[in-house]
Amino acid sequence: MLNFRKKHCFLIVILIGVTFFVYSPSLANQFLWDDEIQIVGNTIIHNLKNLPLLFTGGIVFTPGQSLSGGFYRPILTLSYMLLYAISSEPFIFRLFQVATHVLNTLFIYLILYQLLIKKYQEHIASQTAFFASLIFGVHPAISEGALFIAGLGEPLFTLFCLISFWFFINAYKTSNLIISSLFLLLALLTKETAVVLIAIFIIYLWLFNSLRKSYKCLISPLIVFFTYLILRFIFIKGALSGLKFPAPIAQASLTIRLLNIPYEICHYLMLSIFPYRLSISQHQVVTSILDIRFWGSAIIIISLTIGIFLILRKTKSKLIVFFILWFLLGLLPVLNIFPLSATVAERWLYFPLIGLLGGLSIVLRKTSILKIFLMFYLLVLSGRTVIRSFDWQTGLKLYAHDLKVNQTSFELQNNYGVELIRIGETDRAEEYFKKSIELNPNWWTHYNNLGVVMERKGNLEKAKEYYQKSIETGNYYLAYENLGQIYLKTKDYQTANEFLNKIIPFFPTSVNLHRLYAISLYQSGKPQEALREIRIALSLEPSQQNYQLFQKITNQEKLQ
Repeated sequence: MLNFRKKHCFLIVILIGVTFFVYSPSLANQFLWDDEIQIVGNTIIHNLKNLPLLFTGGIVFTPGQSLSGGFYRPILTLSYMLLYAISSEPFIFRLFQVATHVLNTLFIYLILYQLLIKKYQEHIASQTAFFASLIFGVHPAISEGALFIAGLGEPLFTLFCLISFWFFINAYKTSNLIISSLFLLLALLTKETAVVLIAIFIIYLWLFNSLRKSYKCLISPLIVFFTYLILRFIFIKGALSGLKFPAPIAQASLTIRLLNIPYEICHYLMLSIFPYRLSISQHQVVTSILDIRFWGSAIIIISLTIGIFLILRKTKSKLIVFFILWFLLGLLPVLNIFPLSATVAERWLYFPLIGLLGGLSIVLRKTSILKIFLMFYLLVLSGRTVIRSFDWQTGLKLYAHDLKVNQTSFELQNNYGVELIRIGETDRAEEYFKKSIELNPNWWTHYNNLGVVMERKGNLEKAKEYYQKSIETGNYYLAYENLGQIYLKTKDYQTANEFLNKIIPFFPTSVNLHRLYAISLYQSGKPQEALREIRIALSLEPSQQNYQLFQKITNQEKLQ
């Protein structure tokens, strides 16, 4: 027993060490994409005094407004706030995210081992659990969950789910069940997808215990679930309020979204086995049953279903059934039955992959050449993940790489254009923004960005048109600020005053809008009203820029 425990610890050390090593190159990476909105530009998480606000709103941050949107994830936002309090550098965020992923691999090992030891010998259980959890740890298909800081919700809710499940299957004491329920609540407050864990609890009791005798174990999780629903209803008024996605799949009808389910399932299966063409933004949509992505995927799924049925008929393995259901339940919330922000996303495979690897590890455990194959497969997966980590070094590098994989992503076209502007390549950026608009005319961000290009080129009238289009399409807050700035540049102070006076009530805490309004009022010969606005801006952000403007207005100096 002592030797086995040493081996047990040795496997855990390898598991932790290899997983951390594979992701260690990502620790030096920058903030990217939504990180800039959710963290860098999110002034609410920059001050611990705003902590109560995290529990009274959604997760979407818009400058000048409180947190909003249909996602109630206060624990996720709290994580960002606490990390930002430690350091505003991306390193601390990335270290936490990688550490969370490492902990997930550890708990997957512990859970798989405990489930397997009931049926198999110790060395079989430990080796099977070790290889399955190590594959998860280094798998590039879910690397987005460990590399995308704004995607922290995936590994974090998964960690809470795994801890909750660990205590649930060890609920020999009431205290363990209480701890399990508390972590279930943390998971739900991190990401609503955690609701599938309750179904996993029920399936576990049904397969491995007597559900009739063990139903009392579900009372506590159900109380937690209804508590979560009450909090969600109180603070964001309903299940799906405030959700607005520009993605083509979100704009499609329910019939079209259902038509995409076979393709989505097949995509995730293929990604799990052969994660070669990785991309952070994927918006392809199947619109016809004649599309090979529909009928080809349907044939593959039917064939796999028959194969699984034959395996289950032969093995009668409840564990395989359990893990298959884990995989399917994990995928259910991301199959666009309710419209989401993309057709598929690699980070959405994070939780379901646990079930897939658990089932495959049991099916393949007796294969004689399995160990040799697994070692080679692990090396390939690890190498691919390391390479992917380097893709995430900068926005310019990431978007350039992913555009080679997926030219039809309107988000990648736009984001690459933004990076080109940052390095001064305005003309090239214009091409990408126009391509983004061509791919998805229902988005608002690229209109604003194209307006920025026109403004830099000196074509202010055209810039105004694009800013107005951005506002018409999606009430984009940056477009409001940019349009107000255009009015000041053209010295159209009357229009600027009318425009800003109308808009500021919708963005009452926007420092930039109050500052622009102060300038416009002052230039219109209204110094007292200008003082009122700059005082508001100063109270919101006591910066040197605002203080200098306050002094100039107070002293009635000429503005540049």
